[in-house]
Order: sequence, then structure tokens, then C-alpha cells
Amino acid sequence: MRQIYHVARADFLQRVRSSRLIALLAFVIYLGYLVNTGEIDLVFQQSVASGALNNYRGVNNAAWIGAKAGLTGSFFVVFVGFYLVKNSLYRDRSTEVSELFASMPISNPRYLLGKWLSNGTYLGLIVIVLGLSAVVVHAVHGVGPTNPIKLLLPVVLLAIPTAFLIGGVALLVETVEPLNNTAGNILYFFSTLALMNVFYTGTVANGFVSGITGYFDPFGYAPIYVAMYDSVLSIAPNYTGGVPSFGPVYVDQATFTWSGGGWPLWVYPQRAGMIVAGVSLTVFGTLTFNRFDPSKTGSGESTSLLRRLLPERSSTESVTEPPAPTEVTLTPVKTRTGNGLFRILLGEFRMTLSKLPWWWYLGAVGIIAASLISPQNRGPILLIALIWPIFVLSSMGVRAQRHRMEPLIFSSNSAYTQLFAEWVVGATIIAVLVGSSIGLTALASTPVLLGYVAAILFVPSLALSVGIWSGRSELFEVLYLVIWFVGPANGLKPVVFTATEATALSTVSVTVYICLGLCLFVASFVHRSRQMV
Repeated sequence: MRQIYHVARADFLQRVRSSRLIALLAFVIYLGYLVNTGEIDLVFQQSVASGALNNYRGVNNAAWIGAKAGLTGSFFVVFVGFYLVKNSLYRDRSTEVSELFASMPISNPRYLLGKWLSNGTYLGLIVIVLGLSAVVVHAVHGVGPTNPIKLLLPVVLLAIPTAFLIGGVALLVETVEPLNNTAGNILYFFSTLALMNVFYTGTVANGFVSGITGYFDPFGYAPIYVAMYDSVLSIAPNYTGGVPSFGPVYVDQATFTWSGGGWPLWVYPQRAGMIVAGVSLTVFGTLTFNRFDPSKTGSGESTSLLRRLLPERSSTESVTEPPAPTEVTLTPVKTRTGNGLFRILLGEFRMTLSKLPWWWYLGAVGIIAASLISPQNRGPILLIALIWPIFVLSSMGVRAQRHRMEPLIFSSNSAYTQLFAEWVVGATIIAVLVGSSIGLTALASTPVLLGYVAAILFVPSLALSVGIWSGRSELFEVLYLVIWFVGPANGLKPVVFTATEATALSTVSVTVYICLGLCLFVASFVHRSRQMV
């Protein structure tokens, strides 16, 4: 336990000492404000004979706000927290702490359990700040007395166990080499969405959990449904709907009062079981953990910089002093441009395209071929075309730092040219895949053409800006996946920046995204100038 504690303590302190935590906590506090003001809402909905929906929500007392804060914390941990903590092992590799660990007398299970404890504690800290912000804001905007216990109980009951479960999932994914990349991050995102349908389709009825999958609910939807069911019946005696809708729900609603009681007894072992599941996943990860052995990954990331620079020498090879130089003549260098932009562009294209797996090219060819063969299905093809470049875009702004090439780039005359070339590579791939999916006929429409330009400007600029400012690829991946899911995939108009039909686009909206893309593009160069100071 002492070894586990010190591994967790060191990892946790390294996380909280980052200046990025301040921005993250500020965003979480803002979520607490949205929970209290109703921008994030919880609504029970029931279909009626006319085809309309009757909507029911609770009064904004302490218990109701606490339930919404608990669900908000769970959703944040599942969809964002995974990407926040999925860098624990990578950080030890990049800082070469892994070499020290590989030689230390600490077992793999103890090391990984320490990392898991750090992951859960870090996410738990974020969730607690969310709960405390909800308490403070409720004192101003809430209804009735501000009871901290009723406000914080759902947060602790729902979100904290989820934090330790996701901490274990993230650690397990890091130990599985084929999943520890962009493909694994995308797979996690879509798997989570698919599991939500499994958890909540036909699992609750008449105030009870009827399917066994409901008991594996990581968000807390099922226990909240059971706890509030009797209160909903007080104003809707014939209510037969399922789990409530959660998020920005702007509809007329009848209100009921929920005092915070009615939690089913099974919720306590169920939430405790999620913590046990997190431990189990971590222990299972010891089977796939390579203890930072570069020969097992082929990456060699844990090899020290000095070892990479010096040639290997056999144990029997004698060490001799190099001969003293006699007379050295160097060719004077008059220019360091190296053929300028064209050569750097060519190098960026070669470096980017050579790192992509064969199946990425197969998918890209399939997108273009499907657009030509089946032009009537351009909508679904476009959605895939918008996702496929993420394997290229996720490394933008991050690759130089990851491979420790920044000192060489900053000392050259082409630091800004290299950044521009990196953007051009991403914009070109977006232009080819999205353009082929939209088609020349649709591009004749002005709104669609503007949407196409917006995609070319906004998406790679977002990737480059987020990558160079954060230093991590995961932030762009989760941000772009969310934008893609709620915007182009589900049609939330403020987030739709491109489409195949003019009727699905707003000229004002896409113009905003064009301007936003230009601003993000400039922001990348602003940060590069700060790096070179």
C-alpha cells in the first residue's frame, strides 16, 4: 500500500501542478452554473396520443440540482475524463521516468494500481469542484434552502465511482498497444455511445429496472429514474416513459417536487461495484503491460536521448580517443532556406503519409469510390469523410514536441514555414475527402461551397491550434468528435459547419466558421512566436 500510495501521490502532484488545471476547473465551475440556471436540464418525457410530448421536470431545490450535477459529472468523466487521464504511462515515457521504473523493485500491479488511484483522484477532484460550484450558485439561483448534503450526495454517489471506473478503463487502454492511439480514442467514443443505447433501451419500466444491463449503468440514469418515479407520478399519474432526457432541453415543462429520497437500495452496491471494476481492469492491464520495454512495442520511446544520439558499442570494443584535427575547411553557408516552402511542404507530406497505416488509405479510397458509385448517399459518406482525416489531424501541432524536434525547428529560418506546411497537409486531406463526398454538382450552390471552404479552414486550424497550445492530441480528438456528433451527425444548427444540401446550411453560420478558422490559424502562429522567445 505504501508503494501504491507514493506512485499515486507523485503522479497526482504532477497533474495538479499543471497550469492547464486552472482552465479546466474554470470550465467545470461554469458547468455548475449551467446546471443551476437550467441550461443543463433533466426532463421526463412521455408521448401522448396526438404525437406530442408531455415534459416534466423538478423544482430547482437542492436535491434536484444535486441530481443534475451528479449526472453532469458522470457525463463529463465518461466523455472527457477518459481523454484527460489517458496519458499517465505516456508521460513517464516522454519524461524518461520509465527507465527508472523499469529498474525499480516495484511490481507491475502496484505501479498500475498507483496510476489508477491517481487517475480516479484527479477526476474525483474535478467532480468535487463541480459539486461545490453547484452549491455556491444554488445559494444565488436556487429554490429553497441550500442543503450541501442533498446537493453533494448525488455527485458523490453517481460521479465519483464513475471517475474510478474510467480511470481503470483509460489505464487498460494505455497498456494495450494497438489501442493506445487515435484509433483507440475513436473506438472508445463510439463504443460509449453504443453502450448508452444498450443500457437504456427497454431496461426500465414502471419505476423499476427490468433489464440486467440497467444495473451496469455508469452514468446513474437508472437509479435517478427509480428515485424520482413516484414524484413524477404525483403530477402525471399515467406516466409510462423511460429514463429522462438530459442536456440542453428547451421545452415547456410541468414541475414536480423531489426531496432527494427514494434511492433504491441496490444503487449503493452497484456504484461500489464500479470502483471494484476499475480495480479489476487495472489488474487485468498487468497482462498487457510491457513495463516500458521498447523491444515489445517497437517504438523505443523509453530509450534515453543520449542513448539515441550515441552509437552502440560492444562490451569488447576498446574506447580510443579520436585523432586530433589537423586542418578543417568548411564550405560557407550563404542561405539556410533549403529551397523554401516547396521542400518543407514535400517533407511534411512524406512524413505524414508515411506514418499512416495501410487501412487508412483503404478507407480513404473507399470514401472516394463510394462517392462516385453512390452519389445519392452522399450524406452518410460525408459524415465518414469528416471523421477519417482525424488520424492525420490529431498529430498536428503535437508531433514536433512529441519527437523532441522543437529545438531544431526553432533554431531554423523556417519555424513559421514548417507550421504553415503542417496546416496545408491537413487542409489538403480535408479538401480531397470532403470535396469528393460533396460532389461538384452540390458545390455549385453558394451555401454548400461556403460550407466546404469552412471545413477546409476550420477543421485543420482547430487541430493545429489545439495541438500546439495544449501539447496533446487527445484534446482535439474529443473536441472534434463532439462537434462532429452534435453538429453534422445530429444537425444541431449552431455546430453544423458543412453539409451536402443548401437547405441544411446557414450562410451566416458557415461564415462564422470561416472566420473562426482564420482566427484559430492566426492563434497557432501567435503561440509559435511565444515558443521562440
